[in-house]
Parts: sequence; structure tokens; C-alpha cells
Amino acid sequence: LELFSEVVPGGEAGEQCAVQELQAWPWQPSQSGRWKQDFGPKANFKKKQVKVPEGWSGFPRCARELLEGIAGRSATLNGFEAVECLSLWYDAERGANHALHVDDLWLWGERIIGVSLQSDSVFTFYDP
Repeated sequence: LELFSEVVPGGEAGEQCAVQELQAWPWQPSQSGRWKQDFGPKANFKKKQVKVPEGWSGFPRCARELLEGIAGRSATLNGFEAVECLSLWYDAERGANHALHVDDLWLWGERIIGVSLQSDSVFTFYDP
């Protein structure tokens, strides 16, 4: 586990820029009261198949810059290739939460990068 602070290039101004860039993309309703933006392939976990969406042109600029900056600070991320960028918006009015779960290693692997924008957050990890 590695923790970094101030990972968004450009500090608070860069964070606001990233949020504005993401807000320009459509949000879809998701589980547990959240909204999501999913940039990347669509996975069928039962069949272990991945399909790249038609017209997909890669991650948003802010996500690419963020990944580059974090990778430069962590030897653990040498050779890491992100397969998905998922933006989640937790809407308190909808009772949004992120239920405890175990991520599938088949597609995501052992390394997941989580970044919180606009507010502090608490991450709880479980080692099955």
C-alpha cells in the first residue's frame, strides 16, 4: 500500500480543471446511489472477455496526466498499464456509498489507483 498526497498536477487549480473536464462527459447512474463515467473496455467477467467500445479514443487528458504523475512517484507502478479509468460521484442525496467488495484480479490485477477529488476520503482495505 502506498499513499501519496497532492497528486493532481497543478495543485488545487489543476484539480478544478480536472473536475471541469470530467463534468463535460455524461454521467450514468450506478450502484449504491453513485454516478459513474467509465472510460475503457467493457468486461464480461463470467466469460473473461473484454470489448473496447466503438469510437473509444482513450482516457481523458486529466486522467493520463494524473497517471503519469503518480507513476513517476512509485517504483511499484513500473510497467503498470491502466485498463480503465472510472470516475465516481457520490451523491449524498441518493445515499451514495461504496460497499466493501473484492476487486477481480483477472482484469484489474493487483494494483489499483484511487484518487479523491474535491473532498477528503477514507479508504478501508480488506485482505481476503
